[in-house]
Amino acid sequence: MVSIIFARPQYLWLLVTLIFLVVVHFVTVKGFRKKALTFANFEAIERVTGNIQLSENYLILFLMGFSFIFLIFSAAGTTFVFETESSDSDFVLAIDTSVSMTANDFEPNRLEAAKQAALSFLNYTGGNTKIGLVTFSSATFVESTLTDDYFSLSEKIKNINVRKGGGTNLGEAVTTSSNLLLTSQNGRSIILLTDGRGNVGLPLEEAVTYATLNLASVYTIGVGTEQGGEIINGSDVLLTVDEDTLKQIADSTGGKYYKAYTNEDINKAYFEIADFKNKLVSRDLSMPLLVLALFFLTFTWGMLNMRYRTIP
Repeated sequence: MVSIIFARPQYLWLLVTLIFLVVVHFVTVKGFRKKALTFANFEAIERVTGNIQLSENYLILFLMGFSFIFLIFSAAGTTFVFETESSDSDFVLAIDTSVSMTANDFEPNRLEAAKQAALSFLNYTGGNTKIGLVTFSSATFVESTLTDDYFSLSEKIKNINVRKGGGTNLGEAVTTSSNLLLTSQNGRSIILLTDGRGNVGLPLEEAVTYATLNLASVYTIGVGTEQGGEIINGSDVLLTVDEDTLKQIADSTGGKYYKAYTNEDINKAYFEIADFKNKLVSRDLSMPLLVLALFFLTFTWGMLNMRYRTIP
């Protein structure tokens, strides 16, 4: 995964000022040319400057344009993100606890299958990995910050219960999980398990950008059979997993999407994620872009005060 993201994207609107820069340039040049044509000694000018006395100074416009572009991208916090190998990773398990997770198309239901897979994941990863725990439905709850106390964490996983609330807040779940990983010096991974779609709360686009800026890869697991199942109040639940969104979340953050139709599918997904040795690394390009902008501005100023000084 290689991507360019912006920490302060609102500054990108300043790119429209380039149109103003071009207009001002040509209006100014046109005014100077009229004055030059009135009383210029073209033979003398040509001997000194060559055939540039009536030029539009495209080179100056080019240099000024790039100076402004570099300044704007610097202000926008341009960041280069790429993937590299990591010997260790820390994880946050984000588990959907909406009522639909009690559907019995898994054994004994979706939530219990997810909990059993999470417990198996603890045993599989070993004691050098720190793991956090988040549950979510319409709101997100931190059950555990990053810890290597697996006994305490396993008890918290066993005690996860359904939380009633309207909708599924995937955006907040991703953001909260990312925050738990901020102190990690290893690879940062979020395993997001859900049977629904993000339909309330923080926009997913913002959450994905936030996760990427904080170098967190999101692995998504969509659970549920096509036939659906019956939930605790006797209602039938059909498959409502938004696979396109879950794939987009994973692809945008260097993770991977898994579709789980059975208990074993969930276990396989967790174990495969545990074996990944990748992590995201970022490079803030704000300072290099600022240096480039200053270089172009200095070079332009030098040209304006030398060759281009005598004629527009």
